[in-house]
Amino acid sequence: FGVNFKTKTDYITSEIGVFNGEGYHADKLAANQKNSTDMSLEWRLTAHPFADGKKVGKYDRTKDQYLHISTYGLTSNNHKDNSTTVDDAGEYRRNFYGIHAVYNHPMALIAGQYFADEDKYKNDGSKKVEVRGWSINAEVRPVQDWTIIGRYDAHTKDNTSNKGVESNKAEDVKQIIYGLAYKANKNVTYIASGKNIKDKGTATTASATDKNVYMMTAEVKW
Repeated sequence: FGVNFKTKTDYITSEIGVFNGEGYHADKLAANQKNSTDMSLEWRLTAHPFADGKKVGKYDRTKDQYLHISTYGLTSNNHKDNSTTVDDAGEYRRNFYGIHAVYNHPMALIAGQYFADEDKYKNDGSKKVEVRGWSINAEVRPVQDWTIIGRYDAHTKDNTSNKGVESNKAEDVKQIIYGLAYKANKNVTYIASGKNIKDKGTATTASATDKNVYMMTAEVKW
């Protein structure tokens, strides 16, 4: 149960909701789905300096210019993981937030975001997980129907037991995506892309990995 509010004006668009019933996405036995009065506040607030907020969802990236600056996040007192126990082992207080900005010109696009998350387990206040990450992506359209794409992602995850120990982080991952897209017609776009993932690994999991993936895909839409 919950209530959700949306706004769509020229300079501001937003969506803010308060919900009860967190945890429906757990994919195991869902034994931890106890009734609770704890609530989750979730939001997204976007500024549109070019006064085009009402046009969201109707842009043509090859013709329009726009700038969006957003903040988003949630604060939940009863977030769930996949624990199959009926105690509080799988419940934690989650505070997640981020900022995102995107600028588009008919010739190019650049966007970036930063996010942070902190989870505190309800049955053990000393058990805490922190995640930090950022991402930047760009598109360049040098000639009609052709687009060069690139993206860089990085995130780290710290558990209480190894916080601040660089060689023993729970996660330390970096990713680069690059590609070339060709728009054959208004319905079909072909994309050749590559991805490199560097995972430093941890003392308790697999050793460091350096993986490359290559793909040829077709996007079909009407």
